[in-house]
Amino acid sequence: MSTSLASTMSALPELSRQLLELARREEWDGFSALSQQYLSAQASLIAAAQQTDCAVTKKAQLALLQQLQANDAEIARQLQARLTVLGEAMTRLQQNKKCCQDYAAQMPRRLFPSAG
Repeated sequence: MSTSLASTMSALPELSRQLLELARREEWDGFSALSQQYLSAQASLIAAAQQTDCAVTKKAQLALLQQLQANDAEIARQLQARLTVLGEAMTRLQQNKKCCQDYAAQMPRRLFPSAG
């Protein structure tokens, strides 16, 4: 197993665990920053895995991928819940905007007559 592949295989579970913890704690800024590193590590693993034919390595990769898939499934559930919250917030913002526009439409155009 190449050093690059081994280091990526050991780094990915930790990155996945950190992402999962950030999602559980709803720390979305940290999640966003770390997700770029995670995606880069995944791409590195795929590239390195395509260059190896070792059966032991393939077995380790399979176990790693199963663990990553389980974490990714929970992360997806957390993200879906967050998306629902954000969608509800956007709906409330649109409703408030409409109320403000309706209220403003009822206001006189000039609050203070010109002195003169």
